[in-house]
Amino acid sequence: MKKLKLFSTIVLLSLFFISSALIGCNSSSSSIDYGNVNGNISNGGCMVGNKEYVFFINPKKNHGITRMKQDGTGIVQISPNDCHWMNLYENKIYYIQDNDQCIYRMNLDGSSCNIVSITKAYHMIVAHNTIYFLNPEDDNSIYSMNLDGKKETKLTENEAEGLNVVQDQIYYISPQITTTFTKWI
Repeated sequence: MKKLKLFSTIVLLSLFFISSALIGCNSSSSSIDYGNVNGNISNGGCMVGNKEYVFFINPKKNHGITRMKQDGTGIVQISPNDCHWMNLYENKIYYIQDNDQCIYRMNLDGSSCNIVSITKAYHMIVAHNTIYFLNPEDDNSIYSMNLDGKKETKLTENEAEGLNVVQDQIYYISPQITTTFTKWI
C-alpha cells in the first residue's frame, strides 16, 4: 500500500511539473521570450502548450500535430504533416516538416499553414522574435531569420550540435573544437 501511495504521489507531482513547464512555454503566459523549453527542444520539440491547450507530435497519427485541452478533452489532429522541432510563439506554431526539412507556421487551430523558409532546417528554436536553426546543407552551421523568414543570416562558420538559446546567448557544441561556444544574439 505504501508503494502505491508513493507511486501515486510521484505521478501527480510529475504531472504538476510537466503542466507548469508547458504553460511556461507560451510567451504570452510568461516573461520568457521562447517558443519552447530547451529540454524539450533537445528531445525533438515534440510538445508545447499554453494556458488552454497542449500540442504534441502524435506518433499514432503519422507524427502530425495533435491538440488537446489542458484537462485532456477535445483531442483533435490539427496537422497531418510528419514534423518535429515544434515551437509555440505569439499564438502561432512553428515546426519543421520532415519530408522537406522546411520551416512552417500555422494558427493554433491548424489553419493558415504556410511555409516560412525553404532553407533546410534542423533543431529549430524560436526565441526573441527570431528563428534559430541548424542548416544541414551547410555543415549544420547555425542560422537565424525573422519570424516571417526574411533576413536569413549565417551565424557560425563551424558545425554545430545541441543548439540552445538562453537569455541573450546561443550555446552549442562543435565537433571540430572540444569546447562549448557561446554566441551573442
